[in-house]
Amino acid sequence: MDSDVCAALRRTADAFFSFRTKFGVELSFSNLCEIYVALQLGLPMPRKGNTKGFDLQGSDGARYQVKGRDASVLNVDINNFDFDYMVLVNLSDDYRPLGMWKLEAETIRASSAERGKFHKYQLTQKAFKQAAVPIDIGLLRASLTSEEARA
Repeated sequence: MDSDVCAALRRTADAFFSFRTKFGVELSFSNLCEIYVALQLGLPMPRKGNTKGFDLQGSDGARYQVKGRDASVLNVDINNFDFDYMVLVNLSDDYRPLGMWKLEAETIRASSAERGKFHKYQLTQKAFKQAAVPIDIGLLRASLTSEEARA
């Protein structure tokens, strides 16, 4: 087997193991987005397993649904409104936060289109971002900059 392929697989396996050991959840796009939001908003880390309707919960009881989307994806799908806030997260190609936006559930409900056939609601990322409060992620981005980029 190609030594570059083996080295890449070793680094990947090490990253998955390290992530699960540190955070108690498997490495996935959605879990990474949830952890970024928890760090940025000072919320407890996500729990293992799913909670219907929300991903994170603040000490004040506020429930947060996190939607990680590539910036090129047109829509945000909403399955239910069992949350207080939704945070939309866009990641860069190197999986660092590119942007975060927070929007109240009532605003999402009023702005989204019902997709009855699919039993969900939908809102474009553009409409979400226009209605939402942008979250300043400058410090989070800076803390995640690689050592090579800082040199």
